[in-house]
Amino acid sequence: MDNIILIIGIFLILAACIIAVTERLRSRRILDSIEKMLHMAMNGEFPAETFDEGRLSKLESELAAFLSSSSISAKKHRK
Repeated sequence: MDNIILIIGIFLILAACIIAVTERLRSRRILDSIEKMLHMAMNGEFPAETFDEGRLSKLESELAAFLSSSSISAKKHRK
């Protein structure tokens, strides 16, 4: 009985570690994507037509719409 409790405890700790690492990597990937979008928009190179909403989060979708309109406004302002 004690061995089963120990095994279940170890399993739960390992599962928690795997979930924590997975979420950390997912967060890093999303932040890297947002950072790339911001840098492209700052350089006036944000390609709204290549943006794939199906693969990105709602926040990234909203940011893409904002950056796209900001990029267009910046180009009009420069002319």
